[in-house]
Order: sequence, then C-alpha cells, then structure tokens
Amino acid sequence: MEKLYKGKILIVDDDAMNVELLVETLKPLEYEILAYSDPIKALKDLQTTKIDLVLLDTVMPQICGFEFSEKFI
Repeated sequence: MEKLYKGKILIVDDDAMNVELLVETLKPLEYEILAYSDPIKALKDLQTTKIDLVLLDTVMPQICGFEFSEKFI
C-alpha cells in the first residue's frame, strides 16, 4: 500500500548538517521531504514540482536564498 503524505517540504541549505537535522526532525511527521545542500541542483531538479513548504537558508555561496525563492516561484 502506498504511503500517504501530508504534503511536500523542500529543504535547501548549503550546510549538510543543517539539512540532516531538519530531515531527521521532520521525518516522523510523515511529510514528503526533498532535501538539498546545493541550491542550483535544487532549482534544476524541481522545475515542475509542487512544494507546500520551503525551508531555505538565506546565506549560501552559490545563490542567496532570496534569489533562489525568486527563481523557484
């Protein structure tokens, strides 16, 4: 039987430890979690994916979180 998720959460943070912490914290809540430590890869992979909530680091070396959100939306 397919697992039903409450929604999709996108996590983007260049610090892999932060990503891991958020994933482990949210996993028991049964959301589908998409996690990236590379914001450029996230933008490329998620062009047509519907996301319900984005947890986003605003200070990243390749692209800041504000620029990411403008491109993602």
